[in-house]
Amino acid sequence: LKEAGVQPKGKQVIFTGADRGVEGGKVQYFQRSLSIEDAMNGHVLLAYQMNGVDLTPAHGAPLRLIVAGWYGMASVKWLTS
Repeated sequence: LKEAGVQPKGKQVIFTGADRGVEGGKVQYFQRSLSIEDAMNGHVLLAYQMNGVDLTPAHGAPLRLIVAGWYGMASVKWLTS
C-alpha cells in the first residue's frame, strides 16, 4: 500500500476472492475488508508461497490474504482484487 499509494479519502482495503456463491439470485464473491491502518500494521501478508514452495490451489493459489488473529477459513483465498 505504501508503494501503490492510498487515496486521501481511503478508509478500507477490500480483498476479493474468486470463490463465490449465489444468494437471492445474485452471485456474491467472498470479500473481507481491513481498515487502512490495520492493513499496514505489519501483521498482514499477501502470500504466494508456503515454506518456499508456490501455493497450491487448495491453499489459495495464486495469492492468499493472511491476517494474524484471523482463522484460516476467514482468510481470502484465490485473490482477484
